Amino acid sequence: MNIVKIENGLYNNTEITGVFPLIKGLTKSKDGSYFVKVKVTDSDEKVFQGRDACRIKIDNQDQVTEVEGSAGKKRLKLTNKEWIELKNVLKFWKK
Repeated sequence: MNIVKIENGLYNNTEITGVFPLIKGLTKSKDGSYFVKVKVTDSDEKVFQGRDACRIKIDNQDQVTEVEGSAGKKRLKLTNKEWIELKNVLKFWKK
């Protein structure tokens, strides 16, 4: 499963930043904005409670970086908190 890092995404008027398992890559809507569909089952964010997956609105393609399954792409820089979050997501998916 691919993992993506989202910077400055929006869901229900809430700013979303973090690392998530990818369900569906970038999709362009009719109004020119972009969306990425991610799995949010294990997220602690209140805005995601009771949901398995969400479409996160992205202003431009540079706000999404593929972390896993992206050989040859730009190197990802994560904070300690983001590395811990990524590690927990990967650990969950290996079960």
